[in-house]
Amino acid sequence: MKKKTDNPIVINGVEVTDEMFDEWAREYEEGNWQGSLGTVVLGRPRLYEEPLVSVTVRMTKGQIGAVETMAKLKGQTRSEYLREAAVHAVVLDGIAQSQSADKG
Repeated sequence: MKKKTDNPIVINGVEVTDEMFDEWAREYEEGNWQGSLGTVVLGRPRLYEEPLVSVTVRMTKGQIGAVETMAKLKGQTRSEYLREAAVHAVVLDGIAQSQSADKG
């Protein structure tokens, strides 16, 4: 009888059992496994096409507390929240400068 995991894993439409994983592990350890590993990519997946650059910003404890509260409310990490806020600020500044240039 096939033993099922609590959270079944499906590969190519086939539910994989613990016994199947055990068999594949045994074959791999014995050196006669016929499967393939595919491409191995180290690290976390990229968030953007271009590489990210670290930026250090000094803020008061109160400011960081407010940022962390807002990030939590939005279901984001502190970094995600600050990244989004910076992009919004740049967009808004660009709009303001554009409108100012149109008036002048």
